Amino acid sequence: MFVDIENFKSVLAIENLLIPYKRGRLAPDKKSYLSKEPITPDVCFQVLKSTNAPRNIKDMLQCIADLPSSEQARFKDVVLATFTQREQPNKQPHNIVLLGKKLAAASGYEAELAEVQKPKDGYFLLSASYLDKSFVTFENSFSDVDFSVHDRVVFLSPEKIQFGYRVMFPKNIEISNSPDVSFYDEQETVGVNLEGVQSIRLKEGAKVVLKGAENLPPNFDFSYCSEVDLSYCDLSNQPNLAFKDGAKVNLSWTENLPPNLDFSHCSEVDLVECDLSSIEKLVFKNQEQMKESKAQIPDKWEGNLIFADEQPETSLNLAMTLKTKGGRS
Repeated sequence: MFVDIENFKSVLAIENLLIPYKRGRLAPDKKSYLSKEPITPDVCFQVLKSTNAPRNIKDMLQCIADLPSSEQARFKDVVLATFTQREQPNKQPHNIVLLGKKLAAASGYEAELAEVQKPKDGYFLLSASYLDKSFVTFENSFSDVDFSVHDRVVFLSPEKIQFGYRVMFPKNIEISNSPDVSFYDEQETVGVNLEGVQSIRLKEGAKVVLKGAENLPPNFDFSYCSEVDLSYCDLSNQPNLAFKDGAKVNLSWTENLPPNLDFSHCSEVDLVECDLSSIEKLVFKNQEQMKESKAQIPDKWEGNLIFADEQPETSLNLAMTLKTKGGRS
């Protein structure tokens, strides 16, 4: 049973709600506390309808765990709802997953708990002190879809994910399982518009195609991608491009590249019609790599061209930190 947050409350507000059951009410003398009261399912559902803050959720479950074992079974629906379409931490200081497993084991509904913990399509509440309703989907092909109504969308398909025609994106995109992600419509032969997107998280070693994409999120981290296609993109908001060892990189027809680029660890580089006029330092593995990239060095270019195989390691490190201009090193 999914219990949505209907009336969000702060961590402090829920802390005050739980005081009678967690510590006891303040005594009339204002100095001591009365005995703790037994928490009820109604109070727990009031908590769940108000927050998914880890501190509050842990306190609520601990209040249940403090009850005699004979009374814990009637909180089964509460415990299951705590993990239904809700993210819960499994590490200290708020190991809510472990606490939930102990409660389920004590009352014999471990299998049901394991089932509700499996990700499902639909809304998903982040474990946080603020309200964050994310959306989860296992689909892998999208066109004419509006995800912008969500703060975050988690795409869990392990297959290639294709974003096509008229997709509107959320602020935060998380693609944790797919090894191949394309933000390019092959049928329309146009790139997507990522306006409003603040971050995109991809699987380690994933291939990503952003051919012709507009409004790339600032400071996109491509350093863990095995293949990167940024052809026809404007990279004016990417001041620190870095690539994974052995990566295949396509920057053909790109504009507004950052001042320093190092391709010396890339396996393949495509720089066809790439505007290199703003580059201050350009590093290739060797002259053969530069030739194969089809890089076109502008006339009267004053940048520093470096071939890593021709440089002592100490000299190369120094060359990449200095900002002096000149010809080939």
